[in-house]
Amino acid sequence: PTVLREFNVLVAAAGKALKWKLIRKEDMPEVELPPHERRDDEMAFLTKAEVRALLNVTAGLADPRLHAFCVLAYACAARRRSIERLTFDQVDLARQRLFLQPKGRLQTSKRRAVVPITPSMAHEIKKLQVWTDSDTWLFGSSGVDLRKRFVAACEAAGIDRERSFPHILRHSRATHMLQDGEEIWTVATLLCDTVETVQRGYGHHCPDYLSTRSSFTDLGGVL
Repeated sequence: PTVLREFNVLVAAAGKALKWKLIRKEDMPEVELPPHERRDDEMAFLTKAEVRALLNVTAGLADPRLHAFCVLAYACAARRRSIERLTFDQVDLARQRLFLQPKGRLQTSKRRAVVPITPSMAHEIKKLQVWTDSDTWLFGSSGVDLRKRFVAACEAAGIDRERSFPHILRHSRATHMLQDGEEIWTVATLLCDTVETVQRGYGHHCPDYLSTRSSFTDLGGVL
């Protein structure tokens, strides 16, 4: 996966150079990408009980940022940086909307959603607003990095190190929603992914959810 990612960066850079006419079409490098086989743990997730244990650990910390990060990252199924770098103008408590896409930031392939602010999210946002002395950044600065603190909190919550990475909150949220029978297009909308991507990445975690759907279980008139 690391090699594949690095090659994709090179291909993207060459594509930009061609677009900006820094190189000619005949100068475009030919890159043979290695096959990407998904590891069994690539879409690892935390159980709901593990998420609760993690939140219990972080709730007791004097610094409110890690707990707020966990609540917001899980609720929004968001990537780490999109939460760590939230600005005040991305938060609209009056309309109960959280804009994960910063104003003026170019949209990339890693799209960011507009998420409704729930009461639990609003509680954490208000705590950060009181705590921070920044006029811009919700978490205090643009350079805040909570990854190491997150790993330590996972260890305190009894979560194995292989699953102690912030992005697992995104995987966990998507998986839990599908396990609870949520429509796959709703999950895809939250993740800003396609339905096909969600099905490919998370569908294997919830093979039983169809058993609760009458359109699947009701075979009257056929069998």
